[in-house]
Amino acid sequence: MAYSEDLAERVREVLGDGPTVAEKRMMGGLVFMLNDKMCAGIMGDSLMLRIAKEQHQILTSVPGCTDMVFKESSKPMLGYVVVSQDLLPNKTELVKWLQHAIDFNGEAKSSKRKKKKF
Repeated sequence: MAYSEDLAERVREVLGDGPTVAEKRMMGGLVFMLNDKMCAGIMGDSLMLRIAKEQHQILTSVPGCTDMVFKESSKPMLGYVVVSQDLLPNKTELVKWLQHAIDFNGEAKSSKRKKKKF
Protein backbone atom coordinates (compact mmCIF):
# COMPACT_ATOMS: atom_id res chain seq x y z
CA MET A 1 0.00 0.00 0.00
CA ALA A 2 1.37 3.38 -0.94
CA TYR A 3 1.20 6.26 1.49
CA SER A 4 0.75 9.99 1.02
CA GLU A 5 4.20 11.48 0.68
CA ASP A 6 2.63 14.93 1.06
CA LEU A 7 1.15 14.02 4.47
CA ALA A 8 4.44 12.38 5.48
CA GLU A 9 6.30 15.61 4.68
CA ARG A 10 3.80 17.62 6.73
CA VAL A 11 4.32 15.28 9.72
CA ARG A 12 8.12 15.54 9.32
CA GLU A 13 7.78 19.31 9.49
CA VAL A 14 5.93 19.07 12.82
CA LEU A 15 8.03 16.35 14.46
CA GLY A 16 11.35 17.65 13.23
CA ASP A 17 14.40 15.56 12.51
CA GLY A 18 16.13 15.41 15.88
CA PRO A 19 17.89 12.37 17.30
CA THR A 20 14.70 11.18 19.02
CA VAL A 21 12.72 10.95 15.75
CA ALA A 22 13.05 8.06 13.31
CA GLU A 23 11.04 6.75 10.38
CA LYS A 24 10.32 3.10 9.58
CA ARG A 25 8.41 1.51 6.78
CA MET A 26 5.92 -0.94 8.24
CA MET A 27 2.31 -2.03 7.96
CA GLY A 28 2.28 -0.95 4.31
CA GLY A 29 2.96 2.63 5.28
CA LEU A 30 5.40 4.85 7.10
CA VAL A 31 5.71 5.00 10.88
CA PHE A 32 7.26 7.81 12.90
CA MET A 33 9.07 6.70 16.03
CA LEU A 34 9.61 9.16 18.86
CA ASN A 35 12.01 8.16 21.65
CA ASP A 36 12.14 4.62 20.17
CA LYS A 37 8.34 4.30 20.49
CA MET A 38 5.72 4.31 17.76
CA CYS A 39 4.04 7.71 17.75
CA ALA A 40 2.30 8.26 14.42
CA GLY A 41 2.18 6.92 10.91
CA ILE A 42 0.84 7.38 7.43
CA MET A 43 -1.44 4.69 6.05
CA GLY A 44 -2.64 5.53 2.56
CA ASP A 45 -3.95 9.09 2.80
CA SER A 46 -4.68 8.89 6.54
CA LEU A 47 -2.78 9.67 9.72
CA MET A 48 -2.45 6.91 12.31
CA LEU A 49 -1.87 7.97 15.93
CA ARG A 50 -0.86 6.04 19.04
CA ILE A 51 -2.86 7.62 21.85
CA ALA A 52 -3.81 7.08 25.47
CA LYS A 53 -6.52 4.42 25.75
CA GLU A 54 -8.57 6.84 27.84
CA GLN A 55 -8.78 9.21 24.86
CA HIS A 56 -9.77 6.55 22.34
CA GLN A 57 -13.54 6.86 22.68
CA ILE A 58 -13.42 10.65 22.82
CA LEU A 59 -11.35 10.98 19.66
CA THR A 60 -13.26 8.36 17.67
CA SER A 61 -16.47 10.27 18.38
CA VAL A 62 -15.16 12.94 15.99
CA PRO A 63 -16.42 12.18 12.45
CA GLY A 64 -13.36 11.31 10.37
CA CYS A 65 -11.44 9.72 13.26
CA THR A 66 -11.89 5.95 13.43
CA ASP A 67 -10.56 2.87 15.15
CA MET A 68 -7.42 1.39 13.69
CA VAL A 69 -8.30 -2.15 12.69
CA PHE A 70 -5.56 -4.71 12.28
CA LYS A 71 -6.46 -6.66 9.14
CA GLU A 72 -5.37 -10.06 10.45
CA SER A 73 -7.75 -10.03 13.41
CA SER A 74 -10.37 -7.53 12.15
CA LYS A 75 -10.51 -6.15 15.69
CA PRO A 76 -10.05 -2.50 16.63
CA MET A 77 -6.75 -1.72 18.31
CA LEU A 78 -7.48 0.25 21.47
CA GLY A 79 -5.03 3.13 21.75
CA TYR A 80 -4.62 3.57 17.99
CA VAL A 81 -6.79 5.74 15.76
CA VAL A 82 -6.85 6.68 12.10
CA VAL A 83 -7.50 10.32 11.21
CA SER A 84 -8.87 11.19 7.79
CA GLN A 85 -6.88 13.74 5.83
CA ASP A 86 -10.10 15.80 5.72
CA LEU A 87 -9.48 16.64 9.40
CA LEU A 88 -5.97 17.88 8.58
CA PRO A 89 -6.52 20.82 6.21
CA ASN A 90 -3.73 22.96 7.68
CA LYS A 91 -0.75 22.85 10.01
CA THR A 92 -2.78 23.99 13.03
CA GLU A 93 -5.15 21.02 12.74
CA LEU A 94 -2.32 18.58 12.03
CA VAL A 95 -0.45 19.76 15.15
CA LYS A 96 -3.65 19.46 17.22
CA TRP A 97 -4.08 15.81 16.23
CA LEU A 98 -0.39 14.92 16.46
CA GLN A 99 -0.21 16.45 19.93
CA HIS A 100 -2.39 13.62 21.28
CA ALA A 101 0.26 11.10 20.19
CA ILE A 102 3.18 13.26 21.28
CA ASP A 103 1.66 13.74 24.75
CA PHE A 104 1.08 10.00 25.13
CA ASN A 105 4.59 9.12 23.95
CA GLY A 106 6.09 9.84 27.37
CA GLU A 107 3.78 7.24 28.94
CA ALA A 108 3.94 4.72 26.10
CA LYS A 109 5.96 1.58 26.51
CA SER A 110 8.61 0.75 24.02
CA SER A 111 8.17 -2.51 22.11
CA LYS A 112 10.62 -5.19 23.09
CA ARG A 113 13.14 -5.79 20.37
CA LYS A 114 13.14 -9.31 19.04
CA LYS A 115 16.44 -11.13 19.03
CA LYS A 116 17.47 -12.32 15.62
CA LYS A 117 17.88 -16.06 15.27
CA PHE A 118 20.80 -17.31 13.23
